[in-house]
Amino acid sequence: MLRLKISLANLLLIVATGLTIVLLWQLRALLVVLMIAVVLASTLAPIIDSAEKLRIPRWLAVILVYLGLIAGLTGIGLVIGPTVAQQIQRLFRKLPAYLEVLTSLLDALAIRLGMTELALSKMFDAGTVTSWVISSSQKLLVQSYGLTRSLFAGVFTVILATLLSGYMLAGSEQLIKGGVSLFPKPWDEKLAAQVKPVSQRMGGYIQGRVVVSGILGMAITVGLKFLGLSEFALGLGVIAGVTNLIPFF
Repeated sequence: MLRLKISLANLLLIVATGLTIVLLWQLRALLVVLMIAVVLASTLAPIIDSAEKLRIPRWLAVILVYLGLIAGLTGIGLVIGPTVAQQIQRLFRKLPAYLEVLTSLLDALAIRLGMTELALSKMFDAGTVTSWVISSSQKLLVQSYGLTRSLFAGVFTVILATLLSGYMLAGSEQLIKGGVSLFPKPWDEKLAAQVKPVSQRMGGYIQGRVVVSGILGMAITVGLKFLGLSEFALGLGVIAGVTNLIPFF
């Protein structure tokens, strides 16, 4: 009888685990929004706490910080956005010409090294690379509708995550109390004591990554300008800075 009870308990545990996995898979989009909101709230929490120490109401500090963040991002987008878009478009237009130059350089190098065209083609098939670039560009154009729809979905996700993170910041104490109340004593008090230091460390780490990404983007922009590639410097610098943040957002 004991074995039957253990087997039944294990069976129920397996079924519950499977149902939980299925539920989380169905709610994966919501989980992504929740994760983005938690990261954003952790990033801005130190700023909100500093404003609260200045006797500014927490809800007002949240509104002011978000308004300042939106205004700053909008201003940066209006200032450098058109230039970045133009430089990236120019880079894609000139990419086939750069591939031809690369092919010529490889041919010249092969002649200097005494290599035949057959040996060169085995090492580097320029025609295949060019065909791949052209086919990839065509596929990108064909999939533009899907990319546009994904872009709108991403914008909606960011807006929803921003609203949710604002609610987390404004009502953080109530959320923490409600969350830790689900755990028995003394774990509820221990978890509540760890929330603030974990949030501060996570926020400081992400703020540091943002600063590093900004420095990286500016360094690449300045370096490319010194190398004589000013027509692509800003665009490539922005791409480098943004992609450096992708693993964290």
